[in-house]
Amino acid sequence: MSQLLPVFPLPNLILYPGSLVPLHLFEPRYLKMLEDMLAAKESDLIAGTLLPGWEEGYFESPALYPVAGVGKVQQVRKDEAGNFNLVLRGIQRVRIVSEPERDEDAMPYRKVLAEPLHEEKVSGADAPKEADALILALQALSGGAANHAIGKSLNYLADVLLVQLPLNMQKKLDLFAEVDARARAQAVLQAWADLHRGELPPPATPGPNFRPDSN
Repeated sequence: MSQLLPVFPLPNLILYPGSLVPLHLFEPRYLKMLEDMLAAKESDLIAGTLLPGWEEGYFESPALYPVAGVGKVQQVRKDEAGNFNLVLRGIQRVRIVSEPERDEDAMPYRKVLAEPLHEEKVSGADAPKEADALILALQALSGGAANHAIGKSLNYLADVLLVQLPLNMQKKLDLFAEVDARARAQAVLQAWADLHRGELPPPATPGPNFRPDSN
């Protein structure tokens, strides 16, 4: 069933189920968004990923990648400047279906209609070869133990490795959009292997107009 949800778009964020992401909101439109959510006692928020070329239309409605993560607001704190610091916990993947027109004076932030993407949870015990390989890759990236990964689902392990790989964002998003956990794990492991063989191009760098403080 589709839901109309507010969206917080960034050029380099992938919110996967089980992740915890701290966010700092300071633009007036996103302060209004969170104030409206709090007033309505709503906590679900889409973390959308902006597609390349977003810079010129950043203050309008630049294109979003069609698959995104929905998060639940876990903590909210307003600072002395009136800005919000919050923690978003990823809960599921969704596909963005459409973006209804809105009265920008009444609602300056974006809302999109999104449908859930259901994925079967696969335990590491059910796919030990892939799970072990993902944990070994995470250990190699961290330079030590990956205790946080022990006992986690294949879905989660594949996502954790994916977001840490130095791939360009388009490649990451295409892998993130794969809802079959085994297929996603195998593709992420292949990307890891290709990186070691030097077969992948270097990750894309932000455009010349990118401002890391934009949100």
